[in-house]
Amino acid sequence: MKTKKKILFMTLIVGFLTTVYSCQDDEVVLSSEKDILSFSVPGQIGQATINNTNLTVEVEVECETDLTDLAPTFAISDKATSSPTSGTASDYSSQKTITVRAEDQTSAAWKVIISKVCAEGTDILTFTIPQQTGDADIDNLGNNIAIEVANGTDLTSLTPSWTLSEGATSDPETDTEGDYSSKVTITVTAENGEDVEEWEVEVTEADGDLSNEADILTFTIPQETGPADISNVTNRIAIEVANGTDLTSLTPEWTLSDGATSDLVSGTTGDYSGTVRITVTAENGEDVEKWDVTVTEDDGLLSAETDILSFNFPEQAGVHSINDATHQIFIDALNGTDRTNLTPTFELSPGATSVPASGATADYSVVPTIITVTAENNSTTQEWQVFIAEASDPNNKADIIAFSFPEQTGAATIDGLTKTIFIEVASGTDLSNLTPTFTISPGAASVPLSGTADSFILPYKIDVTSESGALTVDWTVEVTKEGS
Repeated sequence: MKTKKKILFMTLIVGFLTTVYSCQDDEVVLSSEKDILSFSVPGQIGQATINNTNLTVEVEVECETDLTDLAPTFAISDKATSSPTSGTASDYSSQKTITVRAEDQTSAAWKVIISKVCAEGTDILTFTIPQQTGDADIDNLGNNIAIEVANGTDLTSLTPSWTLSEGATSDPETDTEGDYSSKVTITVTAENGEDVEEWEVEVTEADGDLSNEADILTFTIPQETGPADISNVTNRIAIEVANGTDLTSLTPEWTLSDGATSDLVSGTTGDYSGTVRITVTAENGEDVEKWDVTVTEDDGLLSAETDILSFNFPEQAGVHSINDATHQIFIDALNGTDRTNLTPTFELSPGATSVPASGATADYSVVPTIITVTAENNSTTQEWQVFIAEASDPNNKADIIAFSFPEQTGAATIDGLTKTIFIEVASGTDLSNLTPTFTISPGAASVPLSGTADSFILPYKIDVTSESGALTVDWTVEVTKEGS
């Protein structure tokens, strides 16, 4: 019996010692990590800059952010705690400290700096007045704005509208009624509240002289066979309408000189079987011109016209260009278009026919493709050359991209549809000896070359041939003198 008790006691002792030593071997090591791993705040711009060496967090926010009441969200090391905690609203208008305490109760004081990013612009970008006669002239260097309003406008009671640089404010504010009979100062303060610029606005009235012009500028009738012949010398208008038209019931429309009126109103139905007089009174109410209108029927003969008036197909990349003088059509197709299988639709002169016909599928990969147009009279024919290129294919481009003279008064107007360039030069320029500089499509060639001196008294021709050599375009340059 004593032996059994002794054995049981020894067993208990061994078990106790084993447990003690086992606990010493498995002692838990507490984490000392106390980092801020990520940090974000409403209105934030970009990522926060977290420096683990200096224990700093730097964040930029939008200018309008209220720093006195921000609730940032942040992540910290596993098993660590923070004061304040993530999501707690606090005042961050100055540097703030977030204390992160590790599991082992060591701590780190993190400095958080949140700064606003505010724009510095102090510009007036646009300026409008309901009574203005044209765009405002905004001088960003001198901070001046000049704008003209209609004659008779009350300058003492104007309500202009303007837009400012991003975030900027102005004194007075836009859409504020004010007296602009003398120069007005608008003070613009940037979004950052520091940069300030003063702008000076000058409003002037347009010249009050009323026009003495009493011309009929355009004259059309729905049944016309062609444009009206308007003579400003004899004050006569001649126009032809289709054979069989009832001349006793026509409704012509016309336009007049600026501000002018007429005793017959445009759009009024009347009897034009004889000469009709239209009396036009100028804007000044004093100058009067009498215009005589003669309408005739065409002779009923079959037309000899062989024009292609329009040309379109579903895969086109832009509008067509039709040159009636050279009988050529230029149009781009979308990239990847199968030009061997196109179905264009086109409009011809009245009564004319064509081979191939409009709506017929044909191979237009051949440059140029020929369309033969036969007039209504069945005897007059004309071959038209059709050039269809892929929009991105520079080899088939024959454009004039830029054009200038040293004597020009403004930028040239380049009309890609009519292949015409309009440009104005100073009033005293000698048109018989001008030297143009122009840029053409990459790889293309021109006759004459850019930089060649010549006479521009009459419309001047420049032939541009594409890099592929398959396309030649006849460009016309028309030069006018300032004030003419």
